Amino acid sequence: MSKFAIVIASTIVYLIATVSNAQDTSRAYEHLKELEVFIGVWEGKMTVPEGARPSESRGEVAGRKVALSETVRWAPGKCGQVIDYKWHMEGQPPILAVSLLGWDQGRKQIVSNDYTTETGTWSGIWKKEDGKWTCTYQGLNLDGTKCSGKRVYAFSNEDHYVMRDVNRIEAGAKQPDLRFEYSRKSKPQR
Repeated sequence: MSKFAIVIASTIVYLIATVSNAQDTSRAYEHLKELEVFIGVWEGKMTVPEGARPSESRGEVAGRKVALSETVRWAPGKCGQVIDYKWHMEGQPPILAVSLLGWDQGRKQIVSNDYTTETGTWSGIWKKEDGKWTCTYQGLNLDGTKCSGKRVYAFSNEDHYVMRDVNRIEAGAKQPDLRFEYSRKSKPQR
């Protein structure tokens, strides 16, 4: 199955779940329940490191500050997670994005697909490694260049985590690691 078909299939599953009136927890939740820790509203920060490939669409310039905000919620029936996020580089208009994360029954893996207003699209495979969540991703930037990397999520407590974006390759060139610090601003009502 092509990557395009996988993205379309993932989107169809999400849309079907959204329009259905699912009251019960889906069977997929059994594979996703450890991701409950991400549910809520988060704010993050990062400074672009020296040596980063300049990006017109993201406005990446070494030393610039980036403010991030994410709202992570369960899709209906807890069949997946929907992540709405905003990336705001100082001096640039914000970049908006959505990520759909769920259990891929065919591949027996947790997968995600990211769609953005200004930077491109990415697909990732999620795993738990040494007590940390990781997402190994690849994608295509709007300028046509390929990108890949691995995000490592390390929680210090339930309301704070650091996400490191490592092994980054853009347009065939190694990029410096990125380090994002996130704090939870609110939890969902139970």
